[in-house]
Amino acid sequence: MSRSLALRVRLGLILATAVFAALAAFLWLTTTAEPLRVAHLPDFHLPSDKLLAGRGQSLVKGPASERPLFWPSRRPPSETEEAPQVAASAEGIQLLGIVVQGGVRMALLGTKGGVMRVRDADQVMGWKVDQIRPEGVRLVNGQQKVELLVTPKRREGIRIEPAGPARS
Repeated sequence: MSRSLALRVRLGLILATAVFAALAAFLWLTTTAEPLRVAHLPDFHLPSDKLLAGRGQSLVKGPASERPLFWPSRRPPSETEEAPQVAASAEGIQLLGIVVQGGVRMALLGTKGGVMRVRDADQVMGWKVDQIRPEGVRLVNGQQKVELLVTPKRREGIRIEPAGPARS
């Protein structure tokens, strides 16, 4: 009886191997390496103002209609804001850091009196905090504007020399 059981197990294993080999060959022959096909979408155009006005729709004016969001020709708006004129300095005021927590932005300013935590529109030694950004703080005093930027201090002890000719 043990011989018949061993024979059945062998035949079962041979049959299972043949079935899996046939399945692998079928999948190998029927699968292609063609790239996926992507449906081509036509170019969409906004309806004319006359068409919208005739149907009682409110006309969309402004940057959204002039530069539709998903058009390939969309470009970022040109920055028309002037760069601030940098005054001589905000003497006695030093930017120590920027704190952004949730929607609140604060700047840490060092003065002769110590460290101050300021927000937009606060006053510091006669200067008004005009804008706080992750890069720095803009202070305004009348017509004078000063940008205090967060920049890492350069270590004076490190000297970088230009590379000489390659040695072989």
